[in-house]
Amino acid sequence: MTNFEFWQKVKEMGQITYDWWYPTIALPALIWAVSVLFLAIFAARKIKKVHNRFLTLFLSTIPVLLIFPSAYITQALGSALNRVGYTLPENVNDFASNDAIVLGNYLNAFGLWGVLGVTFTLPLILSSLSRSEVPVISPAIRNATKTITNIATRAFGRRGGAGGGGRINAPYGSITINNGSRKGSIEALRPDFTIGGKGDIQVSDVIVSRTHAKFVLEDNQIAVIDLGSTNGTFLVRDGQGFMLDSQPVPLEHGDTIYLGDPNQDNAVEMVFEFNTGA
Repeated sequence: MTNFEFWQKVKEMGQITYDWWYPTIALPALIWAVSVLFLAIFAARKIKKVHNRFLTLFLSTIPVLLIFPSAYITQALGSALNRVGYTLPENVNDFASNDAIVLGNYLNAFGLWGVLGVTFTLPLILSSLSRSEVPVISPAIRNATKTITNIATRAFGRRGGAGGGGRINAPYGSITINNGSRKGSIEALRPDFTIGGKGDIQVSDVIVSRTHAKFVLEDNQIAVIDLGSTNGTFLVRDGQGFMLDSQPVPLEHGDTIYLGDPNQDNAVEMVFEFNTGA
């Protein structure tokens, strides 16, 4: 019984729904998933926190693990069947319908895993490309993100911001964003305000975490802390820079805050001013 005859019989008697996956897609899909894994390894070098780097690499291996069984079946059918205790009969007429149904269920399951694996690579490839600084591709992703953010900002307005660009009431001071998708905007600070993609002050650049940093009140003075962000929060004062952690650092007029490493071009730069517009 040839491999071709096996697939024909399984398709006829085994009620297999993912027969299209095996002959033409499974192996290229595995190659694609491995390529995404290597790209993720390259991109992970820019992630400073070890646990986030490990999580990125772990998630990037999942598509490979999901797709590998179906690719293995495609390339080594006899060996794969032996692993589940089945040997192909020599005569196609000896291939029982019950066997075809059982094997068809296995093949459907592995095919579904493979489809899920390919689907899972899509967000991984976008995330890895945005971090890896691939020429042309990475800037294009960042520019698209900035464009969407700007459209949303114009449509819905800014939270905690200056509105129409006039003077703002900022008893705790304000930040002026000098670099990033929100460049030029001024945000009044309040105690317990978070900043990030889902923060009270929304900054959606790819280098910024969902809740990146937080402004807190420390001895009646506004201070800033990092919230375990992926790319870190940095403070530059009088030409000296340092990385923030969960300990609050009181802000002084003229301090420059960076969301992301200041040495990276896509880091978001913000200048703190005390009582601006009050």
